[in-house]
Amino acid sequence: MLKITVLALVLSAAGTLCNVAEAKVPKALTSTPATTGQHLLKEFWSIYKKVWTANSTVPIYGCEWEEPDNMTETGLQIKTHFDTVNSFTLNWTFTQNNTMKSELPEGEFRRSMVYRNWTCAVFKDEFWRKTPLEDTTTKKPAKKPKKKGKKEKKKKGKKGKKEKGEKLTFSGVQYRMVFDDTKKGHVPDDCRQEYRNVIGTATNYRIYKNACRKALAQHDPKRHTPDF
Repeated sequence: MLKITVLALVLSAAGTLCNVAEAKVPKALTSTPATTGQHLLKEFWSIYKKVWTANSTVPIYGCEWEEPDNMTETGLQIKTHFDTVNSFTLNWTFTQNNTMKSELPEGEFRRSMVYRNWTCAVFKDEFWRKTPLEDTTTKKPAKKPKKKGKKEKKKKGKKGKKEKGEKLTFSGVQYRMVFDDTKKGHVPDDCRQEYRNVIGTATNYRIYKNACRKALAQHDPKRHTPDF
């Protein structure tokens, strides 16, 4: 398992690439099928037990798939597998407006679902980096010196209070198209179309390739690998 600090550094570096993509991406409306009124991501992860990343606007990992675990009313853990043999786990909390977040030492990862049908989905992942607040120290303006009387005491000037802390600053965005592990054949056309619409002119990278299926089959012959 990778250490969270290492993961955060990777995400931070990817943020630079994401910023370039974000400048080219048009605003898109959320499109999802009718739901039962539940939190969309909570509902999604209660149905899907394993999803593969088919395409992404940032190629952070290769041969990537995610598995949910320990889901409660307030959040869950998601284990991300990549490059066949590596993995890491993040703790996620369900938040307002059908989003969820994962807090890291270096910032915060936020996820929303742009589109979903019953075999695939399009995720929007944002990374918000922690940055220090600006120095807000205030000093009283200097006064001209006055002549001191015999009984006048010397007074010391007081400095204003200094605020310390951090703020979250947007670092980058990544769009990814995922599909259900049990899905045979190609990703449905509606998901492909929604993914193309939302990324606009941003560069698209194919994450799931035939080499992934072959590598996984060699690593674990009993593991099911979807055709794509």
